[in-house]
Amino acid sequence: MEPAYTPDQAKPAIYSPRVVRGFSALFSGLAGGILAFHSLRDAGPPAAARQALWASIGYTALSVLLLNLIPVKTGGLSIGLGLAWGYVLDSYYFKKYLPDEASFPRKSWVKPLLICLLISAFFVWALLRQGGVGE
Repeated sequence: MEPAYTPDQAKPAIYSPRVVRGFSALFSGLAGGILAFHSLRDAGPPAAARQALWASIGYTALSVLLLNLIPVKTGGLSIGLGLAWGYVLDSYYFKKYLPDEASFPRKSWVKPLLICLLISAFFVWALLRQGGVGE
């Protein structure tokens, strides 16, 4: 698999694995997967980027299913599952396809944070509007 850039070009900016882990834990494995997708698409093989995205979608779906089957609802389990997926994205995808990731410039995490906060605020608003919180 060929990287998306050639060695004579400047290295593209990527999201750090730490940011990917944080977004996976705080928002969802899908949020971390989208950031990993952007990093791998810009600096690694595009096929690996697509694989990371589809794996994140599958992992998120399985996590939602698992969390709905457990009778005790706790945010800690959700955060733990997201953090675990963030480590998979880091230790497998980044290490395999971007072994020299420390040498890449970093993208700012502010824009993805604002997007995730807006999406989260919408879901909280929708739940409050329907009276679905606290049932």
